[in-house]
Amino acid sequence: MLDFDAVMETRIFLRSWSNSNWPEDLFRPEDNLADLKNHYWEHQQQIAFTYTILTPDKNQCLGCIYINPNQRIKPVTEKEKDFLEQKPANVRFWTRNSIHNTSKENIIVNDLISWFTEIWEMKDVLFSCNKKVPSQIDLFHKNGLMLWLELQQSSRHELLWCIK
Repeated sequence: MLDFDAVMETRIFLRSWSNSNWPEDLFRPEDNLADLKNHYWEHQQQIAFTYTILTPDKNQCLGCIYINPNQRIKPVTEKEKDFLEQKPANVRFWTRNSIHNTSKENIIVNDLISWFTEIWEMKDVLFSCNKKVPSQIDLFHKNGLMLWLELQQSSRHELLWCIK
Protein backbone atom coordinates (compact mmCIF):
# COMPACT_ATOMS: atom_id res chain seq x y z
CA MET A 1 0.00 0.00 0.00
CA LEU A 2 2.96 2.34 0.61
CA ASP A 3 3.97 2.20 -3.06
CA PHE A 4 0.37 2.67 -4.22
CA ASP A 5 -0.04 5.81 -2.11
CA ALA A 6 3.16 7.32 -3.53
CA VAL A 7 2.18 6.40 -7.11
CA MET A 8 -1.27 7.95 -6.79
CA GLU A 9 0.07 11.13 -5.14
CA THR A 10 2.54 11.48 -8.01
CA ARG A 11 0.44 10.18 -10.92
CA ILE A 12 0.39 13.42 -12.96
CA PHE A 13 4.18 13.73 -12.70
CA LEU A 14 4.62 10.01 -13.51
CA ARG A 15 2.70 10.38 -16.75
CA SER A 16 5.18 12.99 -17.99
CA TRP A 17 8.13 11.12 -16.50
CA SER A 18 7.21 7.84 -18.23
CA ASN A 19 5.82 9.48 -21.38
CA SER A 20 2.66 7.38 -20.97
CA ASN A 21 -0.79 7.46 -19.40
CA TRP A 22 0.44 5.35 -16.45
CA PRO A 23 -0.93 5.33 -13.85
CA GLU A 24 -4.46 5.94 -15.02
CA ASP A 25 -6.89 7.73 -12.71
CA LEU A 26 -8.67 4.44 -12.06
CA PHE A 27 -5.43 2.65 -11.11
CA ARG A 28 -6.26 0.31 -8.23
CA PRO A 29 -4.21 -1.31 -5.47
CA GLU A 30 -4.51 -4.68 -7.26
CA ASP A 31 -3.09 -3.07 -10.45
CA ASN A 32 -0.20 -1.78 -8.38
CA LEU A 33 0.36 -5.23 -6.89
CA ALA A 34 0.49 -6.78 -10.38
CA ASP A 35 3.06 -4.14 -11.36
CA LEU A 36 5.15 -4.89 -8.26
CA LYS A 37 4.98 -8.64 -8.95
CA ASN A 38 6.29 -8.02 -12.47
CA HIS A 39 9.21 -5.99 -11.07
CA TYR A 40 9.89 -8.73 -8.52
CA TRP A 41 9.94 -11.37 -11.28
CA GLU A 42 12.38 -9.24 -13.34
CA HIS A 43 14.56 -8.90 -10.23
CA GLN A 44 14.53 -12.66 -9.57
CA GLN A 45 15.42 -13.36 -13.23
CA GLN A 46 18.15 -10.66 -13.08
CA ILE A 47 16.61 -8.88 -16.06
CA ALA A 48 16.17 -5.55 -14.27
CA PHE A 49 16.21 -4.32 -10.69
CA THR A 50 13.58 -2.19 -8.97
CA TYR A 51 13.91 -0.72 -5.49
CA THR A 52 11.50 1.21 -3.32
CA ILE A 53 12.80 4.31 -1.58
CA LEU A 54 11.47 4.28 1.99
CA THR A 55 11.76 6.67 4.88
CA PRO A 56 14.17 5.45 7.61
CA ASP A 57 11.21 4.25 9.71
CA LYS A 58 9.83 2.40 6.63
CA ASN A 59 6.41 4.02 7.07
CA GLN A 60 6.35 5.94 3.80
CA CYS A 61 7.41 5.28 0.23
CA LEU A 62 9.35 8.24 -1.18
CA GLY A 63 9.67 6.86 -4.71
CA CYS A 64 11.14 4.12 -6.85
CA ILE A 65 14.42 3.28 -8.58
CA TYR A 66 14.65 1.21 -11.78
CA ILE A 67 17.97 -0.22 -12.98
CA ASN A 68 18.02 -1.67 -16.47
CA PRO A 69 20.71 -2.87 -18.85
CA ASN A 70 21.12 -0.39 -21.70
CA GLN A 71 20.17 -3.10 -24.19
CA ARG A 72 16.57 -2.64 -23.04
CA ILE A 73 16.48 0.91 -24.45
CA LYS A 74 14.60 0.66 -27.74
CA PRO A 75 14.47 1.98 -30.40
CA VAL A 76 17.90 3.49 -30.91
CA THR A 77 20.00 4.39 -33.92
CA GLU A 78 23.15 2.39 -34.69
CA LYS A 79 25.27 5.27 -33.38
CA GLU A 80 23.27 5.41 -30.14
CA LYS A 81 23.55 1.61 -29.80
CA ASP A 82 27.36 1.91 -30.09
CA PHE A 83 27.36 4.62 -27.40
CA LEU A 84 25.08 2.63 -25.10
CA GLU A 85 27.29 -0.46 -25.36
CA GLN A 86 30.01 1.57 -23.59
CA LYS A 87 27.93 1.72 -20.40
CA PRO A 88 26.51 -1.19 -18.37
CA ALA A 89 23.15 0.12 -17.20
CA ASN A 90 20.80 3.03 -16.77
CA VAL A 91 18.95 4.24 -13.73
CA ARG A 92 15.55 5.89 -13.72
CA PHE A 93 13.88 7.04 -10.56
CA TRP A 94 11.01 9.13 -9.37
CA THR A 95 10.14 10.70 -6.05
CA ARG A 96 6.72 11.51 -4.70
CA ASN A 97 5.37 15.03 -5.20
CA SER A 98 5.72 16.00 -1.56
CA ILE A 99 9.53 15.89 -1.77
CA HIS A 100 10.07 17.33 -5.27
CA ASN A 101 12.55 20.22 -5.20
CA THR A 102 13.50 19.61 -1.56
CA SER A 103 16.70 18.66 0.21
CA LYS A 104 15.32 15.09 0.56
CA GLU A 105 15.30 14.72 -3.22
CA ASN A 106 18.91 15.99 -3.40
CA ILE A 107 19.91 13.53 -0.68
CA ILE A 108 18.34 10.69 -2.69
CA VAL A 109 20.29 11.64 -5.84
CA ASN A 110 23.57 11.94 -3.93
CA ASP A 111 22.93 8.65 -2.14
CA LEU A 112 22.23 6.96 -5.49
CA ILE A 113 25.46 8.29 -6.95
CA SER A 114 27.38 7.09 -3.89
CA TRP A 115 25.61 3.73 -3.94
CA PHE A 116 26.66 3.09 -7.53
CA THR A 117 30.20 4.46 -7.28
CA GLU A 118 31.15 3.15 -3.83
CA ILE A 119 29.04 0.05 -3.14
CA TRP A 120 28.47 -1.29 -6.66
CA GLU A 121 31.75 0.21 -7.98
CA MET A 122 29.91 1.27 -11.15
CA LYS A 123 31.10 4.76 -12.02
CA ASP A 124 29.87 4.41 -15.59
CA VAL A 125 26.18 3.85 -14.92
CA LEU A 126 23.83 6.27 -16.69
CA PHE A 127 20.95 8.20 -15.17
CA SER A 128 17.94 8.62 -17.42
CA CYS A 129 15.20 11.23 -17.52
CA ASN A 130 12.56 12.54 -19.85
CA LYS A 131 13.44 15.92 -21.36
CA LYS A 132 9.81 16.93 -20.77
CA VAL A 133 10.49 16.86 -17.01
CA PRO A 134 12.59 19.99 -16.37
CA SER A 135 12.58 19.51 -12.59
CA GLN A 136 14.52 16.25 -12.93
CA ILE A 137 16.92 17.84 -15.43
CA ASP A 138 17.57 20.62 -12.90
CA LEU A 139 18.04 18.02 -10.18
CA PHE A 140 20.65 16.19 -12.26
CA HIS A 141 22.48 19.44 -13.08
CA LYS A 142 22.41 20.56 -9.45
CA ASN A 143 23.88 17.26 -8.25
CA GLY A 144 26.80 17.12 -10.65
CA LEU A 145 25.58 14.75 -13.33
CA MET A 146 26.65 15.53 -16.89
CA LEU A 147 24.46 15.15 -19.99
CA TRP A 148 25.97 12.25 -21.95
CA LEU A 149 23.47 11.43 -24.71
CA GLU A 150 20.11 12.64 -25.98
CA LEU A 151 18.30 9.87 -27.81
CA GLN A 152 17.14 10.98 -31.25
CA GLN A 153 13.91 8.99 -31.43
CA SER A 154 11.31 11.76 -31.17
CA SER A 155 8.88 9.61 -29.19
CA ARG A 156 11.52 8.84 -26.52
CA HIS A 157 12.33 12.31 -25.16
CA GLU A 158 15.11 10.58 -23.23
CA LEU A 159 18.26 12.18 -21.85
CA LEU A 160 21.08 10.04 -20.45
CA TRP A 161 23.39 11.50 -17.82
CA CYS A 162 26.72 10.24 -16.53
CA ILE A 163 28.55 10.67 -13.25
CA LYS A 164 31.40 13.17 -13.59
